[in-house]
Amino acid sequence: TTDITVVPKKVESFDISAYKYLIFWVKGARGGEKMEFLARDTHALNYSPQVKYKLADATTEWQKITIPLSEFSSKVDLTKLDNIGIAFGKDVGNMTGDTIYLDDFVFTNNP
Repeated sequence: TTDITVVPKKVESFDISAYKYLIFWVKGARGGEKMEFLARDTHALNYSPQVKYKLADATTEWQKITIPLSEFSSKVDLTKLDNIGIAFGKDVGNMTGDTIYLDDFVFTNNP
């Protein structure tokens, strides 16, 4: 018998409730690469994201991505955020070897 229950390691959370947006820059090597924003708070029962937010496909030029935090504030506690991520693998529709460049992540009140 194997216990496959995964209990998240408790990490120090970050309070982002004073901010309205997460902004970052992205570009793809060939264009059309798919992405999804993921978030989880300290109340999560496992390592799975509590929020999945589809992002626009990447282009071959740098583009600014603005995520309004209000889009998922009812699903994740913004006062106790402990994980954010960008999914860009096969599970969101990309091919092996696809390349996505990410830069300059910031929480802000100015879009």
